[in-house]
Amino acid sequence: MDSNQLQIELESFPAELRPMHNDVTADLPEVTAAAARVPPGSVIDGELVATDPDGRPDYTRLRRRLAGGAARKDEIPVAYLAFDALYLDEKPLLRQPLARRRARLRKAVEAGGHIFVPDHIEEDGVELFEACLERGLEGVVAKHIQSPYVPGQRSPFWLKVKAVKSDDFVVNPPPIMTRPVRWVRPELVVSVRYSEWSPDGTLRFPIFNGLRPEVHQAEAVRHRPRVVISGHVTPDSPAYQLTRFPF
Repeated sequence: MDSNQLQIELESFPAELRPMHNDVTADLPEVTAAAARVPPGSVIDGELVATDPDGRPDYTRLRRRLAGGAARKDEIPVAYLAFDALYLDEKPLLRQPLARRRARLRKAVEAGGHIFVPDHIEEDGVELFEACLERGLEGVVAKHIQSPYVPGQRSPFWLKVKAVKSDDFVVNPPPIMTRPVRWVRPELVVSVRYSEWSPDGTLRFPIFNGLRPEVHQAEAVRHRPRVVISGHVTPDSPAYQLTRFPF
């Protein structure tokens, strides 16, 4: 794809937090109120986001908010990132190119508060990805600006570029016993790619890389997050500004 045909956006949150046919209206009163600024008869594609004090999407905070519902709206406010428009004013937009859909979305949705149409960048995708690494974000999404909306399936015109980590792990650590077990020696070491560690000590999106016979079991320990050398992207650049969510 030619670089000037790509629209690069941040990837905010994974699919496991997107409610599937679940009505969460009562749980998100701040987002419901913001929906009054959307024209009636509209279908907007987007994601819920909670942020940390530095304006970065925070998966753990969003999970706590969805579990706590409206009672936690003051403690953990959320916003809706409107990425795309399928219908506006009851008019279908699915076959229109992405650039036109996004332009109409910006004009139709009154920005501010708890609904937000994020910016994008059309050329400096590498710089934006580097800014994501520096900020500890999950990655970017590249979309062809002439692409239609493809519902119900992965679009060949959209590409996720994720910032993944990799570590070595020992197979068969002692589990919580719910019935008699036969203990085995933890001798196999495997390499695993993943998105991040969750607070409960589990991995998000683990992917098996392969066996590591050259690594001793004692070397498979949890490492501190790798330090990303900052300074490659200046804070006043458009790419860096895209990594800050204004709510």
